[in-house]
Amino acid sequence: MSSYETEIDLGIKTDEGFKMLADQKQELLKLIADGKASAKMMGLVHLIDHIQDKCVDECHVPEKIVFPNLTED
Repeated sequence: MSSYETEIDLGIKTDEGFKMLADQKQELLKLIADGKASAKMMGLVHLIDHIQDKCVDECHVPEKIVFPNLTED
């Protein structure tokens, strides 16, 4: 079985970068819900979720920075 280097630099270094990623995830969800994007795009939503979770859990970026849309309501 092959071994791969899986640690990558996302290039997200600012609060605004994390907000943009969260906004992109929300836009994908909206497009899927409106039938303007295939349900297959949920894979990208899950990938973004995974990236966000890793940023919080392993990189210790504050949750309110990574998930800014959770505090907006």
